[in-house]
Amino acid sequence: MGQRTSNNIWHSPVVRLSCEDGQGFHEIVEKTIAVSRFPSHRVWINAGDEGIAIWERDQKALSDLWTASGTNPFFVIEREGRTTYPRF
Repeated sequence: MGQRTSNNIWHSPVVRLSCEDGQGFHEIVEKTIAVSRFPSHRVWINAGDEGIAIWERDQKALSDLWTASGTNPFFVIEREGRTTYPRF
C-alpha cells in the first residue's frame, strides 16, 4: 500500500449526560450514527472498577484505512459510505 491522507479513525456516538440529586447518568442515544470503517467499534460503560461492553461492531477491511472520507480527506471513510462528518 503506501502513504495515506486519511490518518484519522473515528467514532462519534450521541450520548446524553444528566445529573439528578447529585447522581450522574448517561444514555447512549445513537451508537452508530457516525463511525469510520476501521477500526472495530465498541461502546463500554464503566461500572465500578471494570467496564462493561454494551455494543460491538467488527471493523471492515484493513484497506479501508486508505479510503478517505468524501467530506474530509484526513478522515477514514464513513462506515456506510455516507459523508457524515465526525462530530467532535
